[in-house]
Amino acid sequence: GGPGARGSHAGVLFESMRDGVLVLDGDGRIVDANPALCTLTGIERGELVGMSAPFSFWPEGPLVISALNAEPSSPGPDETSFVRTRSGSALSVRVAIAPLGEPGGAPAGCIATFTDRSEAVRIEEVV
Repeated sequence: GGPGARGSHAGVLFESMRDGVLVLDGDGRIVDANPALCTLTGIERGELVGMSAPFSFWPEGPLVISALNAEPSSPGPDETSFVRTRSGSALSVRVAIAPLGEPGGAPAGCIATFTDRSEAVRIEEVV
């Protein structure tokens, strides 16, 4: 494989997940994004990787990440947030953040998982 190719089961899972996944380093820079996140945002992986906050597609990102860094020991509750797509529409998402790194050590970054809630929101509006 070339650059961006991932081995192992984790890599296959990362690529095939329906939820969007972002991997951020300790400085809050995007180091990886899966195809589902690219589909959700309409932004190519090559554009996402290397991007630092503030993120055009996730305005609340820095707040969510800094909350995590303040309390690295406890995984934060799922946050309801939104992402802005390339076309300019806002999608409601549930964001779960998991710290990366050794237990007890400084976080080496985090993984943010985005679950599209726009269908659920539409259903709630109808009911």
